[in-house]
Amino acid sequence: MSDSPIDSGGILPHNLDAERAALGVALLDPGAVSSLQDLLRPDDFFSTSHRKIFEAMSAMADENRPIDPATLADRLERGGELELVGGPAYIATLEEYVFDISNLGEYARTIKEKARLRRLILAARQIQDEAVSSPRPIQEILDSAEKLVFELTQERQSTDFLHVSQVAVDAMDQIHARFHNRQEVSGTPTGYRDLDLLLTGFHPSQLIILAARPSVGKTAFALNIASNVVLKASIPVGFFSLEMSNQEVFQRLLCAQARVPLQKIRRGMINRADLEKLDQHARILSDAPLLLDDTPGLSILELRSKARRMKAEYADLGMIVVDYLQLMHSGGRIESRQQEVAEIARSLKALSRELEVPVVALSQLSRGIEQRKGKDKTPKLSDLRESGAIEQDADVVLFVHREHTLDRADDNGGAAQRPLSTTPAEIIVGKQRNGPVGTVNLLFLGEFTRFESIHHDAGF
Repeated sequence: MSDSPIDSGGILPHNLDAERAALGVALLDPGAVSSLQDLLRPDDFFSTSHRKIFEAMSAMADENRPIDPATLADRLERGGELELVGGPAYIATLEEYVFDISNLGEYARTIKEKARLRRLILAARQIQDEAVSSPRPIQEILDSAEKLVFELTQERQSTDFLHVSQVAVDAMDQIHARFHNRQEVSGTPTGYRDLDLLLTGFHPSQLIILAARPSVGKTAFALNIASNVVLKASIPVGFFSLEMSNQEVFQRLLCAQARVPLQKIRRGMINRADLEKLDQHARILSDAPLLLDDTPGLSILELRSKARRMKAEYADLGMIVVDYLQLMHSGGRIESRQQEVAEIARSLKALSRELEVPVVALSQLSRGIEQRKGKDKTPKLSDLRESGAIEQDADVVLFVHREHTLDRADDNGGAAQRPLSTTPAEIIVGKQRNGPVGTVNLLFLGEFTRFESIHHDAGF
């Protein structure tokens, strides 16, 4: 039997005693094999012998065959592997490494941790080899490296099932807490009262899709929500802009708060009163817990890394905004753009669950909405561009709809670039996994890129 912990690159992380103990528990308690199958896979074992033993045990468990040292040895012998794993004598020693069968979870955790470290080391070596000797373009090498690391970060240890009684305790604790602390909005508030009443705010682990055609105002609405959250609720927000620079994002925020037309700033046509208002609101925004990132062509791996750092620095992070989904890339080679968008949507949902933070992802709608006959150009879930998976993974889908904008489409079918100064707007809740759908009526102040409640109620 060969269990050498050394490969051509040196010693790799491993814990043979933990592997022996886990297999020993399975011999003492055959029901433990199914638990190990949930927690580990064969290649998590460093020792080839232990890997073969685990595979044999798993096959026997799947066939409902009894597992003990004798039956296991017989199974391995029939497969011609008994002597390769050390023979019956070695199998008989496995039980000696078990301190307590209740430690199975800890044994499995140690095995999994060492396996992930080994995979990380091997991935790093592969990346190094590619960087040193590959004739491929640098971007292809970077994409391959990113994909290798991303696959490692996607590895998850299966969580055990819970009896409903355990779930009931946590659920009732939440219900009692809400009973004693009655609030209409239990999540991160958007700042728009009617929308908050419909959604009860944005909640941890939710993926919220905010969709519209170009120039309808999805970025403006997302920025309005972000400013409401950081300024009125003092809750940190991370805003990733793949389309605009940080300077452009800040100017939009500033104009909306100061109520100074953006075009006046661009043309340098502001007066002294405008400048004073801008100075005042710039100071206010500077103190807000708003984190901006304008990395172009952001990959999901880069976003995950940056978002984790945000969460580490701001434990009470209340929202992450991505503007917009179709400008991201997965970091790997995907057969079609639809598949890539689907992968990005799934990854954003996974990120929201990992960080327990609502993720608001802006998305484009297809051009088909402008080609509809008749006056009803109200967006529908089927208008989400490039992937039905967006609808599937989203907990909430919001549409920004301004009929006047779509009615004034240009000759090429695109939305008009110069909005009316004040127009009615609808925020349509097209999907809500845990609540009703509906429509919230707002006003859009085009010159300030600002959405307001019809009743001027800030919602806090």
